[in-house]
Amino acid sequence: MINGFIERIINRDPKSLMEFASYIRYLIFTWLATAATVLDITKDYKEENRDNMAQWCKEYANEVKLT
Repeated sequence: MINGFIERIINRDPKSLMEFASYIRYLIFTWLATAATVLDITKDYKEENRDNMAQWCKEYANEVKLT
């Protein structure tokens, strides 16, 4: 059932599926990094990385808002 659904999506619009997978990847990375920081698992981090992550989140939020 799931395999058939995925095959239909791939055949109909592979670009959308790849974009969806990309957004999910970014979302998972952001969630894990944020959770690690909030839970104080990550003691040391570079401010540049923090700023980049904040910028990615902002850009992603703007993309989601526009769609």
